[in-house]
Amino acid sequence: MSDDDKTFAEILEEYQDQEKMYNFEGNSGLEKLNKLCEAVGYRGHQFRFGSSLEEFLSDNPGACAALVDWLAENGTEDQKEELITNLKALEEPEDEPTDYLHLSLENCVVAGDHHKSCDNEGYCDACGQQ
Repeated sequence: MSDDDKTFAEILEEYQDQEKMYNFEGNSGLEKLNKLCEAVGYRGHQFRFGSSLEEFLSDNPGACAALVDWLAENGTEDQKEELITNLKALEEPEDEPTDYLHLSLENCVVAGDHHKSCDNEGYCDACGQQ
């Protein structure tokens, strides 16, 4: 069955399975809910931790699950397309990170976005960042 023939709820379930979003308990549950909202197109804003709403949702994982259930029943075509795009991106293999070991400079290792400064001025020879 093609993605176009699937319901929003079916695509959402696939996304949740791929991302292992089986429960929404505590702060990790809120992070999952935030990630899910981003996956359906709500970007540019982050959930405000420390608010009364955050405390309520963190203490009541059933409320988060109810939001996900509501989304499954009421998702729009635009949200479905966003979710399909994000699901396909998860299924694509990632490029191998580039690893560098600079033997001439102390403790410099660059792997993907992670780097440690390697010269006396605090700049990484591989990426030039401080």
